[in-house]
Amino acid sequence: MSFNFDEITRQVKEVIGYSQSINPNELNGVEKLMENWWDNKLIYFYSFGEKLIVRSKEKITFELDADARQRQLEKFIDRIAELYCNEALADFVYSNMRDFYDNILSKSYEDIPKGSKIIKSFKYFEHDKDRLRAIQDEASMLIQETKISGYLCMSIHPLDYLSSSENTYKWRSCHALDGEYRAGNLSYMTDKSTIICYLEGDREVKLPNFPETVKWNSKKWRMLLNTDIHNHLVFAGRQYPFFSYSALEEIRKQFLPIVLEDRLECLSDWHNDTKIGWNSGYQMDKYDKNEDTFPFDRTGVRHFFPGRIPIIDYHLIKDGSDLHYNDYLESHIYTEPYYCWDVRMFYPATEIRVGKKVRCLRCGKKYITDSNSMICNECEEILDDTRDITYCACCDRRFYRNDIRWELADGDIVCDDCARTQTEVCDRCGRRFYRGTMEHINNRWLCSQCEIEENE
Repeated sequence: MSFNFDEITRQVKEVIGYSQSINPNELNGVEKLMENWWDNKLIYFYSFGEKLIVRSKEKITFELDADARQRQLEKFIDRIAELYCNEALADFVYSNMRDFYDNILSKSYEDIPKGSKIIKSFKYFEHDKDRLRAIQDEASMLIQETKISGYLCMSIHPLDYLSSSENTYKWRSCHALDGEYRAGNLSYMTDKSTIICYLEGDREVKLPNFPETVKWNSKKWRMLLNTDIHNHLVFAGRQYPFFSYSALEEIRKQFLPIVLEDRLECLSDWHNDTKIGWNSGYQMDKYDKNEDTFPFDRTGVRHFFPGRIPIIDYHLIKDGSDLHYNDYLESHIYTEPYYCWDVRMFYPATEIRVGKKVRCLRCGKKYITDSNSMICNECEEILDDTRDITYCACCDRRFYRNDIRWELADGDIVCDDCARTQTEVCDRCGRRFYRGTMEHINNRWLCSQCEIEENE
């Protein structure tokens, strides 16, 4: 074995203990977790040349394609209008979408002259300094992220599963260690199909929910691969924080021949022109989806190439619950997954099973059933009486009471993200409220009571 199994086990205990507020000495289920990880990922360990992580020899640059840039910009415009309640600024950005990524006006806009910096021009539409800075920072990040560089990695390392959404680059998903689907990291870590791919930025850094004693890499971008290694078939999961087809191509060229143990010329291009469904025996009717938007065939699996390939979610079949977020079924963004295969293979009916049941990391006996916990319900009840934990009233994110920074006028406690995107401080009384309960008048936010008093 070319790595220290005991050392990685110790690190996993420290990360879980720190992030979940559990004494590492009480984590009696981690050894079993590590055994399951090793048993199910062993085949990839040998494919990788007896390594846990395979890195590109040189730095790779990913570029957002035109459609992805357009979608990102449209989301940004919506955020300006809806979250920051600034229709005038949203109209300005919309009117200059063609110039946005160059950050230079190609023609004058009202009193703003041609050649002006677009982001600096936001000051003509937003007069609150804090909100202006937040919007300008978000715009700058959009422009910077059209191209990113780093070492491309393919990994089965436990710390990469735990840090799948922990980074220093200001993007997040529900699989963060304080997220709603944090248990999904354990589910992916111990199944037979999931590999994590990422663009490595800084190494040996302090990640948000990692302890100081465990430094790890920070991911500029990441994606999960779900594989059937025996049938030479790979599905690409949703990409974070953005989609890039060039990223898929680099993975196909550099890594898939390693996973599938074959030559590049034997691998197909990436396709997403066929919708993959579930076998009709797997209770599709439990999903109350709109027929126009539902991404999978309700009546059965659609055929593509000579066989049929359903993506099976392990937890849904076994107990009706997901520990990980099911992008294949639930995501409104990722409705048609990309897949790649060995063109010489004849495919029988097969399936790719994503996820695996995981036992409680504290008692090591009962199974985890809640996606937002890494221990069973009974252990949660025991620990909630002893640890100072609370939950965001807005998004249900868990955090320590000592970390509370935002308490609303009605007593609700919210996390940093929800405070920034869902609340405002009344310009008259200085108390914080949900935006939906306030009035936005002449660039001032007023709570309902202050709005009434000002009009009396």
